[in-house]
Amino acid sequence: MFEARLALLEKFRPDIINNLVLLWWRDDLCQPTDFYLAVAHAPSLTKDALKAGLLAGRLKYRGGGLTGRLELTAEGRYLVRRMLRRMGAEVAA
Repeated sequence: MFEARLALLEKFRPDIINNLVLLWWRDDLCQPTDFYLAVAHAPSLTKDALKAGLLAGRLKYRGGGLTGRLELTAEGRYLVRRMLRRMGAEVAA
């Protein structure tokens, strides 16, 4: 079941995984990062990653935007590592 869910994400939502790769590029995949989205109601791959369970954390509404500290879940780290390996990039952590 785990592999099937991840395969679906890789096939139909590679944009989410690519966004996570960009957010954690050359960083420790186990470390959280601060996130800010200027327009709270705008579509966001990061919000989609939260919904898909690839990110953990909480975004709070502040001044028309969203802000919060997010970290990769085990599934998120796994998919980011796989994408980085496919790209031939060095994986941190």
